[in-house]
Amino acid sequence: MNNLISKNHKNDIQLTIAIPTFNRANYLNKSLECIVSQLNAFSNVELIVIDNASTDETYKVCQKYEELDTFLYYRLNQNLGMSASQYECLLKANGNYLLIFADDDYLESNGLQIILETISKGYDLYAFNYKSAKFKQSALPIGPINSSKFEYGYQLMNYSSVGHMSGLVYRKNLILREAEKLLEIFPLKYFNSTRGIYGPAFTSLANISTKSFYEGRVIFSAEEQDALDYNGLSTLCLLIFSHFRLMLKLKIVGDEIFDYQMKLVSARIRRSYIRWYPTLNEKETIFIDYLLTPFYNKSFINKLIFRLLKFKVVKKFLMSFFSLLK
Repeated sequence: MNNLISKNHKNDIQLTIAIPTFNRANYLNKSLECIVSQLNAFSNVELIVIDNASTDETYKVCQKYEELDTFLYYRLNQNLGMSASQYECLLKANGNYLLIFADDDYLESNGLQIILETISKGYDLYAFNYKSAKFKQSALPIGPINSSKFEYGYQLMNYSSVGHMSGLVYRKNLILREAEKLLEIFPLKYFNSTRGIYGPAFTSLANISTKSFYEGRVIFSAEEQDALDYNGLSTLCLLIFSHFRLMLKLKIVGDEIFDYQMKLVSARIRRSYIRWYPTLNEKETIFIDYLLTPFYNKSFINKLIFRLLKFKVVKKFLMSFFSLLK
C-alpha cells in the first residue's frame, strides 16, 4: 500500500469522510472539490481517499491536496473489489463518526455543517437526505424533508429513501465491530456481491442499536445512470435476496429489517425479471430459476409472472416490445 499522508494530521477528529475509488478520476476530482472547499472551516473533520489500485489519474487528483492537514491518501496494491476498499475505510478512519462517501456524489455547500450539527445529538446511527445531481438546483429531495427520531435502529433502516451509502453516518468503533463480526463468518470477498461490506455492517448495527436519527436536510447530490443495467440490477437483487435470507438465518438481522428489505428487493426483481428473462440462454435460465425458487414461491403474483415468462410466445413478444423502446 502506497500512502500520501499529511504530516500534521490531528487526532481530535469528530468526523471522517472516506471515499473508496477505482478509475473514476473525473468524478473524484469534482467530489473532492466539493468537500475540500468546506474543510478549512472545520478542524475536526478528516478526508480520506482509498484508491483501489486505479490506473488512471486518481493519484494526480489526490496529490493536489497533499498539504492539507486533514487529508490522507492510501493506494491498495491490487484491486480486490469494493468490499476491500470499504473495509480499509473502516480501518483507516480516525474520527468518532464515519461517512463512507461515493466518488461520484457531491457534498452540498453546507453539507459538512449539517452533518456536524446533526451528529452532535450523540446517536449511533444517522441517515441524511439527498437529491439527484441530474437536475442541478431544481432537483427535489429524494426523501422526506422533515427530520425524525427513532427508538430503534431498524426503524431508521426501514425509513423511506434510507440506504444510500453517502447518506449514512455511524459511530466508527461500532460499525467496525459489526464488520469484524461479519468477517468471522464470511470472507471479505463475499461482500463484493452485496455492493461492499458497509451495507451488511450498517444493517447488523441497525438491528441491535437503539435510538437513531434521520435528517431531512439535503447534504449531497448523487449522479444517476443514464440507462439501467437490467442484467446487473437483476443479478444484484437476486444476490441480495439470497444474502438477506442468510443474514436472517444467522440472526444478524431480525424480522423487521428482513421483511422490509424483501419488499424493496422483490419489486425490483419483478421489474428487472420481466425486462431481462426473455434474453437469457438455457444455462442462464437454469441459474436464475435456481436462485429465484424461494422468491417465486412466496406469492401467487410472483408464480404467475414467472410461469408466463416460460412461454416462448410471451418471451418473443417482450423482446420485440423492448427492442422498440431502444
